Amino acid sequence: MALENREFAVGIVGAGIAGCCASYFVREAFGDNVRIVVYEEEARIGGRIHTATFAGAKIELGAGLIHSSNRLLVSLMDRLSLSEGTPQGREIGKPLTVGLWNGQVFALRVSGLGLVAQGKLAFRYGLSLMRLRRAAKQAVARWSKIYGFQRRNHVFLTPRELFEKLGIFELAQEETYEFLRKNGVSERVATELFDGISRAVFNQNGTINAFAGAVALAAGGIAGGRVLSVLGGNDRLCQELLNAAGAHLETNRRIVQLRSPASRGGSEKISVVDQTQGSEELDAVILAAPFETSRIRFEGVDAPCTSLQGKESKTTYVTYIVGRLSPVFFGLSEGGKLPALILTTETQDVPFSSISFVRSLDKRRNAVYKMQSREAVDDRLLFTLFVEMREVLRVRWMAYTALKPTRNWPSFKLRKGLYYVNAMESVVSCLETEAVASKNVVGLLTRDFTTVR
Repeated sequence: MALENREFAVGIVGAGIAGCCASYFVREAFGDNVRIVVYEEEARIGGRIHTATFAGAKIELGAGLIHSSNRLLVSLMDRLSLSEGTPQGREIGKPLTVGLWNGQVFALRVSGLGLVAQGKLAFRYGLSLMRLRRAAKQAVARWSKIYGFQRRNHVFLTPRELFEKLGIFELAQEETYEFLRKNGVSERVATELFDGISRAVFNQNGTINAFAGAVALAAGGIAGGRVLSVLGGNDRLCQELLNAAGAHLETNRRIVQLRSPASRGGSEKISVVDQTQGSEELDAVILAAPFETSRIRFEGVDAPCTSLQGKESKTTYVTYIVGRLSPVFFGLSEGGKLPALILTTETQDVPFSSISFVRSLDKRRNAVYKMQSREAVDDRLLFTLFVEMREVLRVRWMAYTALKPTRNWPSFKLRKGLYYVNAMESVVSCLETEAVASKNVVGLLTRDFTTVR
């Protein structure tokens, strides 16, 4: 295949995992015959992947886990020679202890996946646990068909077309609660086990669509597999993708407008305009930032989907604490041993979505903990939760839209030369789906700008 235009330039708006993957796939598709420019509003890259330093060590403020079923991300790690690491809070050779807190007591406490843990789960949830696993595995298996399509260079114009081809469209049209009920899963499993996992993964409960629910269950280990991370921090994946792409990165560059000069009788290229009104014309532009929050104006081309403008966004508050978590708060004795991961049910009595142990610090049992919540956590609550508290880091981020069932999906392709990676954002949002969407978008771009010779 050959380029229609040898002097080919591609702009990518957003340097999160979607934009970084897109830059890599553009280089892979076009070789040396393309100039790649990545525009990022922040001073850092990574988007929801946000690795920082706290209490003398690296921590993950955003996306901290990659699942072994995420074939595209795992293959990218391999291609970039990135080593697999253990996710924070997990210790090699030690089972993860998990507790489900309902605001009054631990409804469930298990350690690892051994026979004792399986027995506890079976005793509490019966056959519903098996049905939950079966439903989650079936949904993941359907999604996994995407890798075969992408190996054959099959591309999709819309998320609906993609979802229908994979047999998961109907999952995106119903709530997870309803999906679980149809699969014979009890209300107890739905409101305890599922909600506990989903609140930790998406900070939302079973009102999310069933495909997003299946993604949450996979992340929680219900569909099998294991979780991993990038050794040295997940942000290394974004950096190495950009390096391999040879992309020119421009940080602190907020793009406010995408304009088609053709609408004024000009060329067919796309103009990228920043907040200082500086602009650059490019052969193609990939929007790799959610339209709902990017505040980008469109001139001469249609916006991704005007119905998305009013879609509810969900804010996640992440709080890192150095201190000693209080067993007494959770109804235990002062010396009681707490689970390393505390999941929660959907109840007003619980002011946080999850608390997880990150690492130990000293012999006084001080440790680093990560708390996720829907509201900002004030010092009064922290002093109730912790016996001792030495250091606190608070981060607020627009994590996801409300992942409720929806049919208002934009297209991956807005016109020739303009593409939208985040078209699935209102249905599901995780690192792997963003990577898959990036590969699909670059496939559309490649089809538009190459000819067979």
